[in-house]
Amino acid sequence: MKVLIDITEDMFSRINEVNKGSSLSSFILVAIENQISLEREQQTNVIEFDKKIPKPPENIKPNPPESKQPQEVKEQIEILNNPLKYEKLTGVPLKNPIKNYYIWGQYNKFFAMKFAVRYLAYMQLQNNSEPVKLTEFQHKCSRSASKMKQILKQSDEQAGRIWGEGFSAGLPEGEEKSWSRFIHHFIGYADTQGYQVGSISDIGFIVIDKGCVALSPYGLAFAKTNNPILDTNPFSPVLFSQEEQEFLINHLKNNIPVEWKGIQTVLRWIETGMNTPDTLNAKFSTLDSKWTEKMANTYRTGMLARMFDLGFISRKKIGVNANYVVTEIGKRMVGKT
Repeated sequence: MKVLIDITEDMFSRINEVNKGSSLSSFILVAIENQISLEREQQTNVIEFDKKIPKPPENIKPNPPESKQPQEVKEQIEILNNPLKYEKLTGVPLKNPIKNYYIWGQYNKFFAMKFAVRYLAYMQLQNNSEPVKLTEFQHKCSRSASKMKQILKQSDEQAGRIWGEGFSAGLPEGEEKSWSRFIHHFIGYADTQGYQVGSISDIGFIVIDKGCVALSPYGLAFAKTNNPILDTNPFSPVLFSQEEQEFLINHLKNNIPVEWKGIQTVLRWIETGMNTPDTLNAKFSTLDSKWTEKMANTYRTGMLARMFDLGFISRKKIGVNANYVVTEIGKRMVGKT
């Protein structure tokens, strides 16, 4: 059904100020949906996002429909599935201690890190369990990750996940610029002075040396943990298994305690009512006096995205504004030592 409406020039300008990246019709439809929900929930005046991601329809099979799944995608899913012959792999000792500091905001998705270490495990097994050339890992992993991105975008669409909560976030699109971002932020590289750069390097999952890369003991342990998407069903309604969550929590607590304590601090802030992007951004600068406003914003968005991955927070929406909420799992983490 089509409905014609008149809007003033002022209202049109105001819509354009806040509406970025979508059509006017989409914006209006979202506004209508929000208002309907608000009217239905007058007593609380709150629209709450689903705390649990909806399960896919019963007729969804472990793999996407054949028409949407090229053979190369099927092959790469099979490549990453357990069981891999992990007993043939040995973690390479870290050259330097893990940096005990807040994880950079651009390293915002743990699943992207999981995909990278699992793919490296596969490549090392194909190379007689030896380290592999870094450039080859960068090239093959980024392109395989872009295929996984397409599967998870289908999953996001079918499950109705909103922007910022999609499982496909962090993985690259099928283009050179996106692959480059994925390589720099997640796969990693060595800079001109030989220092390792990238999320899985920073948190101690890989070792880059003399143009080659291999899993560290931590990276190998993370690669071994079962993942519901990579090992069971690409359309899984959950991103991580309990085993993976426990591994990441323990890794942060034991090896990056500054980050872990920061997460606990942010959970306390949210519980006490500082639960909007603006209020949290103002507080984040107190975590490090050297951070500029822009840096604090970057660290905030990254940490909150990773906390969402771990199931520590969800979001509620009032009108067009989203507020963060600490989940039951998150509440248990506040005092966890």
